[in-house]
Amino acid sequence: MGRLITVEELPQYAGGDLKLDSVATGMPEFRMRVFRYAPSDISVPPSENFLIVNYREGATSMNRRVTGAWKQEHVGRGVTTLLTRAEPSNWVWRNDIEVSHFYISPALMMKTASEAFDRDAERVELHDLVRAEDPVLAWISDQMIQEVAAGGPGGRLCYDALALQASLHILRNTPPSSSSCRARRGVSGRPMRG
Repeated sequence: MGRLITVEELPQYAGGDLKLDSVATGMPEFRMRVFRYAPSDISVPPSENFLIVNYREGATSMNRRVTGAWKQEHVGRGVTTLLTRAEPSNWVWRNDIEVSHFYISPALMMKTASEAFDRDAERVELHDLVRAEDPVLAWISDQMIQEVAAGGPGGRLCYDALALQASLHILRNTPPSSSSCRARRGVSGRPMRG
């Protein structure tokens, strides 16, 4: 495996207007950012973290390729995109959008999986989904944004609790990327509507 890019390096490949960043509020293993993007055609090298995209404003046709053929879906408010870590990706969209990104470290996902399913997780991978309708992740994203923007007392505690809730929700409700991952996961969970 080649070098993996960090959260800090991502804007070099997917430059947008950064609106909000949780770096001063939340745990470093679960970072949240809000970006406003113009229409774009981008190539992103493999990332060290899992990426969850929650669409907040605007609607567009999203074209994405991770491995194999391009996938195309219509995305807008309330839609979530999942990308596993350590895979290069290409993205193309034609309309303005505002999104929140969750960058989740593999260590946090493995720790959460181990604790949730009472067994050591050797590896966690996410299924590549361009479009999943998940009101829970949209709600968590909105709550995190409020906590980071407000900066009030207890904000870090609330943010970290929401990060854990999001990580567990993803593990419980996303389809595994392979049958071997399903066996390690312990329970299949109810998949998000993709």
